[in-house]
Amino acid sequence: MSVEELVRKVSLFADLGESDVRDIASLARFKTYPKDHLLFDRGEEGEEFLIVVDGRLKIIFLNEDGRELTLTILSPYQSLGEMSLIDDYPRSASAVALGDMKVLSINKRDFRKLLETNGRIALGLLRQMSRRLRELTEDTAGLIFLDVYQRLARKLLTLSRNIGVPSDGGREIPQRLTHQELANMIGATRETVTKVLNDMETREIIRFDKKRVSILNESELEKSTRRSHEEHHPKRTSG
Repeated sequence: MSVEELVRKVSLFADLGESDVRDIASLARFKTYPKDHLLFDRGEEGEEFLIVVDGRLKIIFLNEDGRELTLTILSPYQSLGEMSLIDDYPRSASAVALGDMKVLSINKRDFRKLLETNGRIALGLLRQMSRRLRELTEDTAGLIFLDVYQRLARKLLTLSRNIGVPSDGGREIPQRLTHQELANMIGATRETVTKVLNDMETREIIRFDKKRVSILNESELEKSTRRSHEEHHPKRTSG
């Protein structure tokens, strides 16, 4: 696949004309990284805009104690790194490769020039940042108002819709995920996440096999985002 074809697959650039796509492609350079490579770290100066070409990465936030919160997972044709290029503030989170991966890189100067000369790219970027801000707002509210069952159900739905692929009887999240990694995504303990996953499997909402999650009943999983754990398992009363 040519660089121009790769650029065309990025939603941010989907509505651009052929000449604009060629201009972007001429600025992009391939880079490859091994599994667990730190693409950039929180607090670093932002120097490039990145497009995932092959493989996946996670955006994480580490506190001073080393505890990890996974903010999102990005898959091919998704982009990252634009925020610090616009406001000149350091990176607000870190990016880590989940496996061997390839990206397209556009340096800061060229990326800014694109925004200044092409209103459609700037508008697309605003839409993308607004969408991510909405997701972050919902995740923050979820940490306060939702229980672990609801948060995990919502996170599985988001992963399925963002990076899921059709599979037998539903959709599969292709990224291998441990119980701890899922716990890191929703601010919970591994033990609690294991209990919730086991319950969802028993109810045939999901299948968790070899660290891969398959969504078997999306409508029921959607309902689970609105019902508390107690509503799933009402306490028995005597009488």
